[in-house]
This record gives sequence, C-alpha cells and structure tokens, in this order.
Amino acid sequence: MILNDKLGVSNNTEVQLSYAYKIQSQDKVFSFGLQTGLVTFTNDFSDPDLNLKVNDDPFFQAGVEKSTKFNVGAGVTYMTNNLYLSFSVPRLLNTKVGDGVDVTAYERHFYITGAYLLEFKSGLKMKPSVLLRSVSGAPLSFDINLNFLISNQLWAGAFTRNFNTYGVMAQFDFLDAYRIGYSFELLGNNFVGDMLPTHEIMLSADLAIFSHQSIYKRFF
Repeated sequence: MILNDKLGVSNNTEVQLSYAYKIQSQDKVFSFGLQTGLVTFTNDFSDPDLNLKVNDDPFFQAGVEKSTKFNVGAGVTYMTNNLYLSFSVPRLLNTKVGDGVDVTAYERHFYITGAYLLEFKSGLKMKPSVLLRSVSGAPLSFDINLNFLISNQLWAGAFTRNFNTYGVMAQFDFLDAYRIGYSFELLGNNFVGDMLPTHEIMLSADLAIFSHQSIYKRFF
C-alpha cells in the first residue's frame, strides 16, 4: 500500500506491506494479519499557500520539517456465511513528530467491526454493520450502516457517523468479480465546521492471479 495525504503545509506519505494468513473450515474462516512499513511526515513552511498574519511567527519559519517513522500493525478476522467480526490496530507504536517543543503525536487506534447478513424468502438480503474506533484522549467513535442487497447485484443503504454525519450509498456488482459504487455524505447540525457534503466513487475488482485462487461472491 502506498498512500499520500496532503492537507495545507502537511504532506504525509506511507509505504506499508501487509500479509494475511487464513484458516478455513467448511463455511468458517479465521484470518490474522500483520502490517509493517514506513511513514514520512513533512511540513513545508515555505509553501506559498501558507498565509501568515505575522510573517515572522517563530513557529512558522520558512523551511521543511521532515521525519520518517517505523510502523507495525496487526489484526484478526472471523467470518462465516452470515457473520463478520474483526479487530485491528493499524499502528501499534505511538509516534511523536517534532522538535520537542512543538510535538505532533499519532496515538494507537483500535478498530472493531461487526456485520450480520439476514436473508428473506423474497431473496432480499439485509446487512446491518457497525464500526467502533477508539483512541486515547478522544471519545469513542462509531459508524452505523444498514444495507440491502437486491437480486444479489445491487446494494443500497444508509449510514451515520456518531449521529453527526449522515449519508446514502449504492453499489452494483457485475461479472462476479467487479463492483462500482457511490456514496454521498452530509454533515449534521451537531458538526462544527464547514457544512460541505462529501462524494465518493469506488471501483474494485477481485482478481484470481494465482492458480490456487478462486473468485466467489462476497457479502462482507
């Protein structure tokens, strides 16, 4: 995984390598995985987009601050035909970036995910799911999702994050291996900040690259 995230004068780049091992028994799958890599944090205070009210502010002297940190993460998953449970810690090591005076800390985050698939006689399937996020010094965060699967091809549903944001989504599965989706998210009245909606478009594919692999219908 290669990820680049830029916000203002901050530019963070991650290079991560992940490996998962599966233990399968009939319709049950238990898997665990490890992740390791490097994360580079960069602050460019000479960026022309940085408009200072006080040009000689000592905290924003022109120049580039750069720091590279090692990362390791882990996770476990249990899945059946109708149930999905997972627990993960993408960053096991707490990270501090700065000169000892102005320090940015990246705390250890914990994620718990659960989902269940309900099947009706009409062929309609319903999948409620929840994602819990926990980090030291912040309140527990959660996502609640409710999706319906029509004719084993079209997903449609709604979601909320901490009852502060709300959204709808749709996803179309085709040729057994490909999916295209769209989601729209709107901030609620309890959110502090710009009330700008978010649009997301997703395209994914399951590819059986190796001879021992097979493509199958996934609900989680």
